Amino acid sequence: MVTRRQLPTMWERIQRCRFCEGEVRTTALSFAENPYCSECLPERIAKAAESTELISWKVSGDYLRPIDLAQQKLQ
Repeated sequence: MVTRRQLPTMWERIQRCRFCEGEVRTTALSFAENPYCSECLPERIAKAAESTELISWKVSGDYLRPIDLAQQKLQ
């Protein structure tokens, strides 16, 4: 007899950082506002600064989100 493995329920799923794929241990609401971990924040900022010098910051909930101004000028 073959048994099927059930998928975990929504509350048991592991929240993963959208940048480094690391586990984010915050509440679901906090993860919805900021789907990134705090460990990779300096790396994300450095990579954004390397790609362009035109960066602005936008307040999103309790967090700051980098905005690439060069991409906005292209649109």
